[in-house]
Amino acid sequence: MKPEGPLDGSVKAKLLSFNRALNVHELAEILNIPGPTIYSYAQKKVLPSFRVGNCIRFDPKEVVDWLAL
Repeated sequence: MKPEGPLDGSVKAKLLSFNRALNVHELAEILNIPGPTIYSYAQKKVLPSFRVGNCIRFDPKEVVDWLAL
């Protein structure tokens, strides 16, 4: 249920360039995955995420680790 292929160095670098949590739109753009898919992965606990109020956020380091599995 993850993006196909190895973790591209540019994707990893882009993710790690953020010093804050990412929102769904930002992560979808970086991973080139539709936003609804990101929501679905987070809801199913496939993709590590956390909530801030009603918003879903993603720790870039955890996303890199998830992609590397």
